[in-house]
Amino acid sequence: MFEIRPKRDDERVDLLNRMFQPVNELLGQGASAIDSRLATFKADVKKIDNKYIVEAELPGYKKDEISINYDDSYLTISAKKETEDEIEEEGKVIRRERYSGEAVRSFYVSGVDKDAIHAELTDGLLHIELPIKESDERYSKRIEIK
Repeated sequence: MFEIRPKRDDERVDLLNRMFQPVNELLGQGASAIDSRLATFKADVKKIDNKYIVEAELPGYKKDEISINYDDSYLTISAKKETEDEIEEEGKVIRRERYSGEAVRSFYVSGVDKDAIHAELTDGLLHIELPIKESDERYSKRIEIK
């Protein structure tokens, strides 16, 4: 079997960069923009006593870029970030790693007292408390972040 191999690792990297160059130019971003891990955020869901606690890492997001909804036992957190195209005096952007777009996560948390849901954003950590209420009622509510 026949195989073509570059002699050094830096030649392999250069070859890959040349292969992805048209895609990068089309997107106007570095290859890392294709990384699907950037389109989501990390979150923890706990049940403590008679309430659910959701903590989501959303560094760099402002309150008005985050939306929280509770609908039919599902808590949905959406964060939308639009980065402005930065025009630099010298040169052009070679690599862009900061995410621009929307990240959405949903969590099933049933039996919640919709009127007592509390959300707070501090230092990039979104903290949501959802008190549990024994009821089979279905409802929707948008939660304001304080």
